[in-house]
Amino acid sequence: MVAFAVMFKRKDKEMIQKKESTKTTGDRGERIALNYLKSKGFSLLEKQYRYGRKEIDLIVSKEQLLVFAEIKSRKNNHFGYPEASVDFRKQEAIWEVAACYLEQHPWAGDIRYDIIAVTFSPKLEIVHFEDAF
Repeated sequence: MVAFAVMFKRKDKEMIQKKESTKTTGDRGERIALNYLKSKGFSLLEKQYRYGRKEIDLIVSKEQLLVFAEIKSRKNNHFGYPEASVDFRKQEAIWEVAACYLEQHPWAGDIRYDIIAVTFSPKLEIVHFEDAF
């Protein structure tokens, strides 16, 4: 019984470390994506904009274009490409949060939904899917 408790705690600690590592990868990917968008002339309006439990990673604008950007980061592509994880359910959540944002911040220009995929290994790769959904 004691061995099980010790093993459980060790496994629990490993899971927490893995989650922190995943969050760190995501945060780093968002910073890289934001710098990429700024280099393309976009201005940051919101970062991690939340509506309830749902979130849009970045909201940026450039001239008359408003972009809601979902950032997906992976250490490598061993388990698939980052952009593949933006399924229809995730897209619906982004549309819902975007609608809330637009109620609070009316926008007369064009609106676009992008995905930016950031992969760190074997080398840093940024793939920008404009008008992804």
